[in-house]
Amino acid sequence: MPICAKPGVKIVCDCGGVHEVIETKGHVKNPSPFVCVLCEKELFIWEGANVGQVRLIVRPDLYRE
Repeated sequence: MPICAKPGVKIVCDCGGVHEVIETKGHVKNPSPFVCVLCEKELFIWEGANVGQVRLIVRPDLYRE
């Protein structure tokens, strides 16, 4: 699933975690999966120009420590 790597784009996982693209970095030669930091489900693959950094912005109660 391609994801737009523009800062501010939000990605919601089935577990309820919400991740946000915070920075874009440019091209990547080898496709790289992005997984939810909470449940480790693969959410999408960074490839081509769709490369960035992502941070968790919403942590559901189930995953609170």
